[in-house]
Amino acid sequence: MQIIIVFAIFIIIIILFSIEKISVDIIIIAMLICLMATGILTPAEAFSGYGTDFIMILASIFVISGALQQTGILDLIGSRFRKVGQAKPGFLLTYIMATVGMTSAFMNNITVTAMFIAPVTSVARIMKINSSRLLMPVAYASILGGTCTLIGTSTNIAVSGYITQNGMMPLGMFEMLPVGIVIFIVGLIYMITIGKKMLPDKKDEALEIEFNFRDYISEMVITSDSKLIGQNIFKSSLNKSGFRILNIIRNNINFLPDSTSILLGGDIIIIEGNVE
Repeated sequence: MQIIIVFAIFIIIIILFSIEKISVDIIIIAMLICLMATGILTPAEAFSGYGTDFIMILASIFVISGALQQTGILDLIGSRFRKVGQAKPGFLLTYIMATVGMTSAFMNNITVTAMFIAPVTSVARIMKINSSRLLMPVAYASILGGTCTLIGTSTNIAVSGYITQNGMMPLGMFEMLPVGIVIFIVGLIYMITIGKKMLPDKKDEALEIEFNFRDYISEMVITSDSKLIGQNIFKSSLNKSGFRILNIIRNNINFLPDSTSILLGGDIIIIEGNVE
């Protein structure tokens, strides 16, 4: 009877995931409640996983991801992408994949992919490149980079925790690096040669409709009495409000901001943010 109940709950969860009307966290909590209510799991068994090293490591990774977004590091990366794209357009794909891969080696690959969507899409728009031709390599680089270290993917952490529970030595932080780096380099070379020619050439409008992802680019002027004067580009209150500063026009000179750029009165800034 318990097998039937578990199988039924499993089918219901798959249906709810596919419908996407209820958030994943609510579905998972409801599943735990159902398993406890039917006596299949005790409360201790249902929540025992939340105290494991696996969960704590994943939680820490998400905290680090939030810090990267709040401190403007992602905006700095996006600015660097734009500079490389304008100076060496042919090198842009290699640079993006290398950056994403190295980041993914020390963070959860799914989180890394989500973090880089906005900077890469912004670069694609400025370079007039279809976003799909950059976003797919980002996903591949994230997956391949995650194979290099223990914390690169949640799967690696889960396997290490499982073998530890069974009395074996846990996986080391860089135990998979020799194999992982080879896999990443081979994947990178393939993507910038053969794979580059096979990337879909989907229009950005279709991409926005499919993922409901739309940004808005506008122009702002820093007035002489603005509170933004003197603030660092990537630490400004404007940046913390969810906007990304893409470009600055100062004294009729157009330049890309970097980590040392300060906002001044009279600056014309090009910003990007969610339409809402």
